[in-house]
Amino acid sequence: MFKEQNEHIVLTEPKTRAPDERIYLYQFLNVLDKHTHKHLGYLSDFSTNGLMFITGLPIAENKVIDIYINGSNAKNEPVFIEAQIITISINPNLNPELNCIRCQFLNIDAENRAFLEKTGQSLSFDSRVEINREIYMSM
Repeated sequence: MFKEQNEHIVLTEPKTRAPDERIYLYQFLNVLDKHTHKHLGYLSDFSTNGLMFITGLPIAENKVIDIYINGSNAKNEPVFIEAQIITISINPNLNPELNCIRCQFLNIDAENRAFLEKTGQSLSFDSRVEINREIYMSM
């Protein structure tokens, strides 16, 4: 079994982001359960279809969660975004105590989506940078 454990960053030619392309954040934002306010993890990246957060909590696949994301952007302005997600895959993080939880948006209104995009522009790497924080197992 081969285990790739190195976080890698690839720099490519400048490009325009595709609408469904992941936006990788250099500053993580908090992901919390909307009803219990329990801290679930940290937003790592997102696209128009969903997001990935990193957590040390046991979270099951196919779990529907109402979340809110908070923190501050690069201008130190507050960020608050609400959405409903479903967890679609769980992969180990480079840190063996954490998992990368990939989620699909089930419900996010236009105002929250626009604010997420704006926040991503302020907290993301240049569009030429691609980051991988997961461990991929192959046989």
